[in-house]
Amino acid sequence: MLSSREVWDKIARSFDETRKKVWKVCSDFIDSLPKGARLIDIGCGNGRHLILSSRVCRYAVGIDFSMEMLRVARENLKREGVGNVDLVLADARYLPLKDDSFDYALFVATIHNIEGRGERIRALKEARRVLRKGGRMMVTSWYRWQRRFRRYFLGEMILRRGREFGDIYVKWKRNGLDLDRFYHLYSKRELVKDVRKSGFKVLDARKVRIADKSYDNVIVLAEKDEQE
Repeated sequence: MLSSREVWDKIARSFDETRKKVWKVCSDFIDSLPKGARLIDIGCGNGRHLILSSRVCRYAVGIDFSMEMLRVARENLKREGVGNVDLVLADARYLPLKDDSFDYALFVATIHNIEGRGERIRALKEARRVLRKGGRMMVTSWYRWQRRFRRYFLGEMILRRGREFGDIYVKWKRNGLDLDRFYHLYSKRELVKDVRKSGFKVLDARKVRIADKSYDNVIVLAEKDEQE
């Protein structure tokens, strides 16, 4: 079985074809940032959020563990003439960056691809570490009880096959590829719990509709407490 890194390397090009548009909830967050802000995009993928961030922020860094995905992001950034963004090959759980380096963090559609609750919390703690006090993070995950997966997880509640509840493999079938991607789908309550466990103060948490008429994503806005 391929590792997660190998899977994302293989699907990077076809993924880019389907991920051009920035979600409105993300563009609203980015557009609200003050001029001169420093932002980190953890799990930056093809760089779609970095392109928008570059027009608002003084400086941004994109992190991804897939070399091929970063190649795609670099090509997209170059095409848009972006010069104030750096890309770094790294695992979200081990960011090679200094403490208190950034004002804001995007952690969009990435936390759900990390296997194991302890490892997801480790990644959230890393995001917190590199934020300055008072810095804010937007983290999003696919919603567990969305219509597409509801029947599967109702079955998991009964079968309990020894895996962490919320874990699932989702097929990527495009451009001749047929690959399994690991996901841990969150409920709103669980994501809030993990964000708080990692030391953040939760400012807002909600379910949103992105690609479906029913709720399909969970979004949490969190802050590194200035009083720590």
